[in-house]
Amino acid sequence: HAAYAARYMLESCPNSRQEKEEEGSYSFGLRKICTPGPLCLLFTEFCAVIPFMVFTSNIGYVTQVNYGLSAIGTSFCMLSWAVIDAVGVIGTQCLQSTTGLSIPQISRMMMVTFGLTGILSVFLGSFSE
Repeated sequence: HAAYAARYMLESCPNSRQEKEEEGSYSFGLRKICTPGPLCLLFTEFCAVIPFMVFTSNIGYVTQVNYGLSAIGTSFCMLSWAVIDAVGVIGTQCLQSTTGLSIPQISRMMMVTFGLTGILSVFLGSFSE
């Protein structure tokens, strides 16, 4: 899903006068979302967010039980993860402002990054017990 979204992602905004008039209706919004492009982006978002949520909800247990870290060690691990996330967001915003990349270009780059992260996670998971 991430590769498809990175390849075919487009910036969308209402172009025609008819679209601007229909924009406020519920059925127009539903028709706009239920096209292949936005559905692919929603599925990609699910693929990116759900593993992240599973990771953050289970990391405390994994670090304490599988790796034998104390509660303080687990807390530092979770704190470092939050710092890495914050640095990533700030770095992305700096990259966008300094290079002048458009939102679709940044989004494509983020989808490629999510895909590479997934591949790395599968690779690292193959070394687990």
